[in-house]
Amino acid sequence: MIFRLSQRGGYRGYTAEGHAETVGQDEYSAVCAAVSALTITGVNALEKVAGVHPVAEARDGQLACFLPPDLDDAAWERAQIILRTVETGLTDIQRQYSEYVRIEVQ
Repeated sequence: MIFRLSQRGGYRGYTAEGHAETVGQDEYSAVCAAVSALTITGVNALEKVAGVHPVAEARDGQLACFLPPDLDDAAWERAQIILRTVETGLTDIQRQYSEYVRIEVQ
């Protein structure tokens, strides 16, 4: 999981990769499902709660979500709340399951 920083301050988006391709009953699959739920919820919340239409793509076990570059200040701030919420949830998962989840900020 990589959160990308913006020159504007805050995050411009995130990428996630390494999702399990099959659903199983093991711990890895449960953690993967939790990460997937948070990252997809982030995309949906940007659209439905913040009113921002991110550039998002999901395929082959990867998800990328980036803010459009032309956001006004109010939309930027709403989007930052969503992105920080996703980061908070993922950080909580990483604390408990660090062997499966790694978060970087670049």
